[in-house]
Amino acid sequence: MARACLRSGRSRTAQAAPMLKLHTFPPFRGTVSASPFTTKVDALLCMAGLPFERVHADVRKAPRGKLPVLVDGDRVIPDSTLIEAHLVAAHGADFTAGMDARDRALDTAIRRMCEHHLYFLIGHFRWTLHPDTVREGYFAEIPRPLRGVVFGIVSRTMRKTARLQGLGRFTEEEKAMLARQDIDALADLLGERPFYFGEAPRSVDACVFGAIHTVLRCDLDTPARDAILARPTLVDFEERLRSRLYDDAMAPRGVSAAARSAG
Repeated sequence: MARACLRSGRSRTAQAAPMLKLHTFPPFRGTVSASPFTTKVDALLCMAGLPFERVHADVRKAPRGKLPVLVDGDRVIPDSTLIEAHLVAAHGADFTAGMDARDRALDTAIRRMCEHHLYFLIGHFRWTLHPDTVREGYFAEIPRPLRGVVFGIVSRTMRKTARLQGLGRFTEEEKAMLARQDIDALADLLGERPFYFGEAPRSVDACVFGAIHTVLRCDLDTPARDAILARPTLVDFEERLRSRLYDDAMAPRGVSAAARSAG
């Protein structure tokens, strides 16, 4: 079933284009999707007013071994940044209306912090503090005898990646401090505005939403979640954008009627 989000934005081709299919991760313990990146693209599609179908995909079969992937007719677009560019070029989405050069520079800085720093900390806390829950939730479709093996392989790969990236070399207390710094920066930059650049959400809001929502609405306690809960403006931001983009059928506790499992 197609899913058109509430309060849609402009699109030149939303009615004529074939149904978009977003290959994504399923919900995880109260979130729209398990990943900040898939949640970000889900929100971007809603902001653009484009009907789309969620397909719960096998990440091992994705073009670059990662999700999200957008299928638009005969085009297959991997990576959330490339998907955003495609929505602008092919569907006329306008995610930066009214933004000047300084705004766009700040937009880029916020994205880099969320996607290349905070993201690794969020993943680390979830996988190391709640390994059993992650194993059973993320790998539920894998037969139980193999589930632990696959989980172990992925965990080791993530630890190696984090160490190469640099964050894996910090202590747990230092990682918690770094996460608080990122989250405090997001709250301070938002201030009392409803969204980062005014009254209407832009794509950077979808990016921040992906990071905040997947931590805040997941019921697993982590240092990142504690830091978000300590900043009420970020809690309000997540609720404001979520209620703007999704109706009750897309509430964090349920699976959207548009979602189906890929074969």
